[in-house]
Amino acid sequence: MKKILALLLALSLVCAMAACSTKTEPAADTPAADAPAAAAETPADAPADAKPYDGYTLTFSSYIAKDEATDVAFWSDFFKPFEEETGAKVDVMLTDAGNITAQQIANLSAGAGPDVYQVGGGNQATYVDNGFAAELDSFFTDEQKSEWMYYENELTNGGHYMVPFIGGASYRVVFMNKTLCEELGLDVPAYDAFTWDTLLSYGQKAVEAGYKGYVAPWIGDAHAPMCNYVNFLYQAGGSILDENGDYNLDSPESVKAMGLINDMFNTYQIADTVNYNYDAAIAEFNEGNALFLGAGIFSTSAFSGDFEIEAYHMQGARYGCANAIEYIAINSASEHVDAAAALVSYIMKAENWSKYNDALWGGSHLILNSVDNSKVIEERFAHLTGECDNFWTFPSKNGIAEVVELMITHEQLVAMGDETPEQACQAMQEGAEALAD
Repeated sequence: MKKILALLLALSLVCAMAACSTKTEPAADTPAADAPAAAAETPADAPADAKPYDGYTLTFSSYIAKDEATDVAFWSDFFKPFEEETGAKVDVMLTDAGNITAQQIANLSAGAGPDVYQVGGGNQATYVDNGFAAELDSFFTDEQKSEWMYYENELTNGGHYMVPFIGGASYRVVFMNKTLCEELGLDVPAYDAFTWDTLLSYGQKAVEAGYKGYVAPWIGDAHAPMCNYVNFLYQAGGSILDENGDYNLDSPESVKAMGLINDMFNTYQIADTVNYNYDAAIAEFNEGNALFLGAGIFSTSAFSGDFEIEAYHMQGARYGCANAIEYIAINSASEHVDAAAALVSYIMKAENWSKYNDALWGGSHLILNSVDNSKVIEERFAHLTGECDNFWTFPSKNGIAEVVELMITHEQLVAMGDETPEQACQAMQEGAEALAD
């Protein structure tokens, strides 16, 4: 219980983004969940037209995506075809996004958890290590698993416990006020020539003219490292974990990423405060006060249209371009695990998933190979989605919540000149290793 309580405290940071208990594994002969009728579940004396899960009640836990009334109305209709086909009843448990992880962990710990539940990216190991999630491979067909992008590579403790549900390709890019760039007498950079040096030199020209050079979120939630340190880390060719799955936050690439932050604040002084959260950074750029903004690609929906905008991936060893994915898991203690797997299959069918995405989520968020959602990205920025081949997410690893907090803290300390890039990376690594011990 001490372990769970500690995890609950740490998870408050990343539940919006991203052990020793015995797990209930599905039997080897469990049928594929896309064919929900399960002969073993139907009594021998049942009528010929009996539905496979007559009399079952399944619970599904998700967070409120838009507002309670809209979400309740959507889910009430969404599961009706499944109920009619299988005979099962689906009860939906909706929770505020900020409280869902803590609430689920408490319910699962008490043996009262939902049959199927949504998991915020970065929290996978919490559920798996406490024995709350069933291993999924034998429930689903190879065809299903190949349809689900990220499934094959989404391993937690060496197993597949999570089905990628929403999130995916939410590209962190650099937006430029093209109108201001031209007013400053600067050439608009070519897309394939935009580098860290371009950001620094152009940003410095903006500051000399009385504008801000670069604004981005440095406080708040997981946007802070995703738009800055982690994005720069992947652009530099590094990663959060090494090839052995251990934290790798003091690598040369990590130091280089922190070095860019140091240059922004202390060498070129194109950034002047760490007090922006995501919304405040977008607002400052939207007012025309800054040349560059580091933000997610879907921030375009908040732009005023008062000036022309260009968007860039900074050229580097590779692109850093994906958001934390959120997942669906099955409660290992569910009394009807095969029926729960059938429910997951229903949710993840392309036509059903698309209904959810269109009604409650609405992003490009590449999750299914057969669904093309690129049309939701403004045409002028669509090229950014096709040029990225490095999709990352916060890893499924114990301590990731605390490590994200370390990333935010130490990029701020570097920005304020209180640590060198080397000191910051060493402190992050030591902190991460201490968590792993």
